[in-house]
Amino acid sequence: MHFNIQILTATLALMSVSAWPQTTKTESRTDEVRLPDTEARHVTSKITGRIYDLWISLPANYGNGTQRFPVLYVLDGAVVFGMVRDILFALQGRTAGEPVPLPPMIIVAITCPERPGRDVRSEGFKRCAAVRQLDLTPTVSGEKAPGKEVSSGGAQKFLGTMREEIFPMIEANYRTTKDRGLVGSSLGGLFATYVLFNSPDTFSRYLIGSPSLWWDNGIMFKQEARFASDHRELPARVFLSVGADEGGDMIPAMLKMADALKKYGRLELKSHIFENETHFSVIPAALSRGMRFLYRPRSPQAQ
Repeated sequence: MHFNIQILTATLALMSVSAWPQTTKTESRTDEVRLPDTEARHVTSKITGRIYDLWISLPANYGNGTQRFPVLYVLDGAVVFGMVRDILFALQGRTAGEPVPLPPMIIVAITCPERPGRDVRSEGFKRCAAVRQLDLTPTVSGEKAPGKEVSSGGAQKFLGTMREEIFPMIEANYRTTKDRGLVGSSLGGLFATYVLFNSPDTFSRYLIGSPSLWWDNGIMFKQEARFASDHRELPARVFLSVGADEGGDMIPAMLKMADALKKYGRLELKSHIFENETHFSVIPAALSRGMRFLYRPRSPQAQ
């Protein structure tokens, strides 16, 4: 059989060209990127009167077994949910010098249903910021403007929402243990400190990043002193940190709180100042270092 080389070449070229429109069409698609093994639920709180979105990340192959998992609750979920999830994934790998990876766990991020996105100028963002300040602060600070609702001091009610409404819903729908952790940064760190001294059994692990301990003239130091008057033990793991470039009283306040915590028995405490990090850039560093401290088994030397 004889082939005409020109016809064969032309045919192959035509076949090659005919395949390109499919590639070009695929490249023009704008499908939304979705995170696998994640779910969203909603809680309408009778305590605060507000709706909260819960973004939930499940361990890989969660649906294929009966194992129960610890739960890590994350404040400011709209900002850090993906970050916490991805850092946990990285820390669950086995690398040289790190023979024991972090255990699988359920992540529950609590966020505002306004979908504020990244635009700090949007009305949704402003509404979420107002709710955040109300829920995460332990006391009313500053004068109430005429005709305006109180904009702070809602931590007790928000803690009640977590304990009485969010926890029961999560525990009824997912295979959880009673091992709960809390991640909070800035005002979230203030709230985590508030929980530590007012309802310490709520969580067994606290990742407290860049806490706003300046709130209400350092009210949390007064609450710590009150707690210390009738408590000698504080059975929890606490990671406390701040960025070296945050400025103001952030570093002295964090160090003062770390020093105050050292007196408690049964408390595993780690504090750290991250060099060359600001109030926002420090967040991923604090998550990585803090999650390792909170969830790695203690070494034989420490037991």
